[in-house]
Amino acid sequence: MTVMVPQLGQKQLELLQMAVPRLQRVAAIMTKMTDGPKLQDAAQKLSLDLIILLVKDHSDIAKAIETATAERAHAFLALPTPLIYEHRAELARRAIDAGLPSVSVLPALAEAGFLMSYGAIYDTIVRRAAEYVDKILKGASPRDLPIEQPRDFEFVVNRATAKALGIELPKTLLLRVTRFVD
Repeated sequence: MTVMVPQLGQKQLELLQMAVPRLQRVAAIMTKMTDGPKLQDAAQKLSLDLIILLVKDHSDIAKAIETATAERAHAFLALPTPLIYEHRAELARRAIDAGLPSVSVLPALAEAGFLMSYGAIYDTIVRRAAEYVDKILKGASPRDLPIEQPRDFEFVVNRATAKALGIELPKTLLLRVTRFVD
């Protein structure tokens, strides 16, 4: 089982474009540069300028939001890492204070105050992984089992964050939402 979906960054940027019609510049907060080139390609396809901000520890989070604001970003995307997950509430609060709509792959970030999240439904992945474990315990060889990408995705929108940012989400976007949080 894998949660890596190459098109996910582009989809998140598309959703940001729908939510923020004036969107031209997006700051991407990440802990490693490995995902940067893929995200840069996705941004170019959507005619967006991408500002890559590397964070290595907690002290970099405030600097990243300050840099995003100084670079006139209209929104930001946070790649899921343990550091970003651990400090999700602070990151969401700082983004709201800076007036930056935010998106990530993890629903927990939308629940913490990000504007939205779009990603695989992890419960489904865990169930599928359990099925693989069952097959292996019954004698199947792991090398004979195919690697699967997620098929089920969840789009979570935080209504309180939209209100705090003064964003009225278009109906075309709201129709895609699978779950709202406040």
